[in-house]
Amino acid sequence: MRADVAVEAKGKVAMPGLINCHTHVPMTLFRGMAEDQPLGTWLKKTIWPLEAKLTSNDVYNGALLGCLEMIKSGITCFGDLYFHEDAVAQAVKDIGLRAVLAEGIIEGGNKNRGEKMLRRGLGFAERYNGSAEGRIHTMLGPHASYSCGSELLVKIKEKALQLGIGVHTHIAKSRDMSQELEKEYKVSEVEYFNISSSP
Repeated sequence: MRADVAVEAKGKVAMPGLINCHTHVPMTLFRGMAEDQPLGTWLKKTIWPLEAKLTSNDVYNGALLGCLEMIKSGITCFGDLYFHEDAVAQAVKDIGLRAVLAEGIIEGGNKNRGEKMLRRGLGFAERYNGSAEGRIHTMLGPHASYSCGSELLVKIKEKALQLGIGVHTHIAKSRDMSQELEKEYKVSEVEYFNISSSP
């Protein structure tokens, strides 16, 4: 069999594509912003106010940039947890990567918001799972133990089981945040998720 293109690969390595297991790929737009701040301050004072102003088009463009950077680094599949995730799905469709995507769910002490975001996450998961010729798979995306209460986490687990999909979240983002949770509940953050998701 004769190839259409010959690649001179002497001294190179042929290997499978890499997988980036956890991204917020549209956040390429925020690269370098306030990186000297502690995580809690960075989130509350810098990132969350900026994210509140993002449009779906912003998210699409940030995701497209992040996807291009991943391709250049040998990444062919990534896991993403963010907002306006339908725009991330469109970027994945357009650029040709594989992805496991989850619409972010945050309760933040407001049960109505948590329920609304869960419904949005479920809708996204059902619409996009298996899309882009099977290159996109979906999960449910509770943001973290400090932003989703245990009742909501149980609902998320139940819905994920019903749909036959996984759950993508943050655990142990920083030592300070983990220690706060351990003081309150007397268990590690991993144990807290195990307890919270038990029936």
